[in-house]
Amino acid sequence: MGETRKAGFKKYEIMNIYSRIAVGILLAGTSLLQSCHVKRHTSAVFDFGADWKFHAGEGLDSNWSKKDYQDKYWKDVISNKTLVEQGQSLQQGFGWYRKTLKFSNQAQRNIRKAEGVVLDLGKFAACEEVYVNGTLIGKTGEFPNNFAGYFDHERTYFVPIKYLDLDKENSIAIKFFDGWSSAGGFLNGAIMKFNLRPLLIS
Repeated sequence: MGETRKAGFKKYEIMNIYSRIAVGILLAGTSLLQSCHVKRHTSAVFDFGADWKFHAGEGLDSNWSKKDYQDKYWKDVISNKTLVEQGQSLQQGFGWYRKTLKFSNQAQRNIRKAEGVVLDLGKFAACEEVYVNGTLIGKTGEFPNNFAGYFDHERTYFVPIKYLDLDKENSIAIKFFDGWSSAGGFLNGAIMKFNLRPLLIS
């Protein structure tokens, strides 16, 4: 009987140890997931202001997308008001925005960590091509004659660090088309975000 009790006690001890190990693994896994979740959503915002340059027309002169293009005679507009509210109109449905900016030292550090920036155009109408320093980095929809627009949808584009001049001036150029009205382009402003990596959850 004594041997039976000892065997039962040892079995209980072993099961108790296994239970503690299992709980420890579970807690560690939960902590790791929480840590990954935080890293996935960590970001910083770079406020580059609402001021932009605007020119109506398709811009068949391809230099309109170039970094060194001189846009000093373009109209001054802001991105948190529609063009109509600012007394501007499109030309045959087409228009361009341009902007130049420099990154602060803190912004440069964030870009290096994130390996690029997210350009958030907010709601935008209706289709567009986005150029950074003269390079096409993304587009939404299609221009005529194969027009396909996405009116009112949020627009975000990732710009890899290789397309940026961190310690120099950078340019953003947006060619857009809104065949339905003269109120195309920005509808509620634009910002830049740095999604800080590593992103441990896909």
